[in-house]
Amino acid sequence: MTGTVVWLKRDLRLDDHGPLAEALSVGEPVLLVYIVEPLLLSNPHYRGRHWHFIAQSLNDINQRLAGFGAEVVILEGSAPELLATLHKTFPFNRLLSYEETGLGVTFER
Repeated sequence: MTGTVVWLKRDLRLDDHGPLAEALSVGEPVLLVYIVEPLLLSNPHYRGRHWHFIAQSLNDINQRLAGFGAEVVILEGSAPELLATLHKTFPFNRLLSYEETGLGVTFER
């Protein structure tokens, strides 16, 4: 059985999240992922406070999901490579996320 991957990026919330709502509406397995990318770790827009906020947000999401036996899978590395590897272990037919906004480095990716 295939499923859908929802790639959480800058919009770290469960409520009113368009890609997540779309994924859940299909009735197939859904895997939530957040990717810590080297290109963001070295980007000056992402400072300590930003990463702290991301960690807090992901922790809050995972606390809410725990009651459903689910969690956000946090991966570290190059997004294209990780998604290709993930596809081998979780054969997804759809990858959903919000369109890139803000940083040119992520939009180019």
